[in-house]
Amino acid sequence: MKDRIVVLAVLAITLIAGSSISVAVCAAAGEGSASEDSSLITITDLDDRTVTIEGPVESVVLADAEAINVFAAVEGPDFIDYLSGVCSALDTNYPDLLNAYSEDYPQMAEIPRVGDLEKSTFSVEEVVTLNPDVVILPLWCKTYGMVPDIGPLDKAGIPVVYVDFYLNPYGGDSYERSVSLIGTLLGKEEKADQIIDYYSRQVEDVFSRVKDIEGDLETTVYIEYPNSGADQYGITMSHSGMALPIDYSGGKNIADDVIARSGQINPEYLINADPDVIIFCMVPGTLTDSGDNIVGFGAHPSQDEVDKVIDKYTDRSGWSSLKAVKDGNVYFYYSGLGFSIENFVILQSMAKWFYPNEFSDIEPIQNMKEFYDRFMPIHLDGTWYFNNQETLSSDGR
Repeated sequence: MKDRIVVLAVLAITLIAGSSISVAVCAAAGEGSASEDSSLITITDLDDRTVTIEGPVESVVLADAEAINVFAAVEGPDFIDYLSGVCSALDTNYPDLLNAYSEDYPQMAEIPRVGDLEKSTFSVEEVVTLNPDVVILPLWCKTYGMVPDIGPLDKAGIPVVYVDFYLNPYGGDSYERSVSLIGTLLGKEEKADQIIDYYSRQVEDVFSRVKDIEGDLETTVYIEYPNSGADQYGITMSHSGMALPIDYSGGKNIADDVIARSGQINPEYLINADPDVIIFCMVPGTLTDSGDNIVGFGAHPSQDEVDKVIDKYTDRSGWSSLKAVKDGNVYFYYSGLGFSIENFVILQSMAKWFYPNEFSDIEPIQNMKEFYDRFMPIHLDGTWYFNNQETLSSDGR
């Protein structure tokens, strides 16, 4: 049996920031501009709504869990002073990330939770009580019909803006616009521009290389969120969610012809398709036998624990004959890499898995390390992906 080595990216980076910078108001940058009244900030949000906020912004309810890293990166070490409330999805969907923040900011636990949009527990009444300067909502809640009744917020004079770090991460400018919007709200336009520049260079490098090899794109891919564990096929997606990086990194998703958006693939279809690469999107809470996370912040699985996970998932009926299994091209990655400002990491990783020669000089985890070193106020320490062939590790110290 081929030796299996965990792809550990065990990184610990402390971003040393300068002194606190007071929030500037009414800067004309990105999606925002100053009005004649210097205390007002006017922005165009991701729902193409023109919104005017009275500045300076000093209190924010962040109702988008995927926006927490951007918010922290743009504002810097004092970001927590601006959070008057956060969505409960941060606790349920990203408990490992929350723990990472709590190590440096134990007061995270004291910030009021305002409920979860996806679970219809978002409390407008709680937000009104908190009386923030602005509420940040994810655009997906409008797209999927989960938008809360913001009437009471309007009545209370609390403005709402929409950002998007989920629906269209690579195909347009939603990430750049969202970062710029947050920078304008916080008076940190220059910092936002630096983040946008870094992010754009990371993704454009992949796009340009994929374009150069477009005529030779032939790597077929199957991706799955194993919501039912290893024994049963989980959810796969086509042209949305976790499948979007495949589209933009040059892969050919075998689900595109048989799945409208998301669903379970027919096992016989998968066996006959015999994809070159198989990818599992693992969420926090996917545990080892010892009860520890297998991926994510704070995850440090042993080689034996990784081997057991690989065995469980590749032992499905008929899989021993699949070329992805035989060639060691079955990957397991941390779901949090897909829906935040560092989503360039999984884009680069997939490109490298699909076309190792064309992307041999790209080091996704090192780029992630650099991003945290330059912009993030928390430690980066964990396991981000692994497979049964490749190794990449760094302690980042």
